[in-house]
Amino acid sequence: MRLFRIFKGEAFEICSFEQERESSVRKLLDDLEENDPSEYRALMTRIRHIAQSGQPANNRQMRPLKGKNAEKLFEIKTTSGSRVICFYEKGKLIICTHGFHKIKDIQLKRYIKSAQKERGEYLKWTQSKA
Repeated sequence: MRLFRIFKGEAFEICSFEQERESSVRKLLDDLEENDPSEYRALMTRIRHIAQSGQPANNRQMRPLKGKNAEKLFEIKTTSGSRVICFYEKGKLIICTHGFHKIKDIQLKRYIKSAQKERGEYLKWTQSKA
């Protein structure tokens, strides 16, 4: 398990949490960079802005997720449909768990459940390192 830094700014360091495989966040970024450079720039601009200035007031850019199991999870969004699920951690750190293109609500519920599981695994991992 490890953290992969996506961007470090004045307000936050944004990382993806990777277990034994590359995270879906990195896969999304790599895919966008290769196949949709304008969407890659849009998502990275959003991530850089959050890292530099903190959570935007506009919930079309980043919003808390709602519903069962969504507690403490947020979604970074672009207007073209790229999404990244993340959570805040101590010490000005944002941990990203899932990256994907806009999906139906039923699929989002599965991602939320999986993100909470990864959040729990991340917390256990950080406690074991302490």
